[in-house]
Amino acid sequence: MKEQDIFFAQRLLERLETESPLAIAFEAQVKSAEVGFDFATAGLAFDRLADEMRELSEAFEKFEKGADSMDHLCDEATDVIFGTINVLRHAKFEMRDFFSALNTAPSQQTESSMRLLL
Repeated sequence: MKEQDIFFAQRLLERLETESPLAIAFEAQVKSAEVGFDFATAGLAFDRLADEMRELSEAFEKFEKGADSMDHLCDEATDVIFGTINVLRHAKFEMRDFFSALNTAPSQQTESSMRLLL
């Protein structure tokens, strides 16, 4: 491994201890897009997300039958999360808005569920 690669890996591990992995993923996608590694349109990003969702579904079915590993299931779930972030970025979502929505969604879901039970 090159010295530069080792430094990058160490820095990433340090950041993961103090920052949200989703925030790091969002930042990484922005930087990748700046150097041309990106989908040209939101439609292509959605197509890729649909592919990732299908792959996650297939991995889950295999996992439930004992024919696939948790590692593979996690890899596919990670791809779905990255794909979702990519679509949101194409929609010009601000990262702080995304995390705010992410933090409030569970409480709204809980509130809606409680209403159904009452």
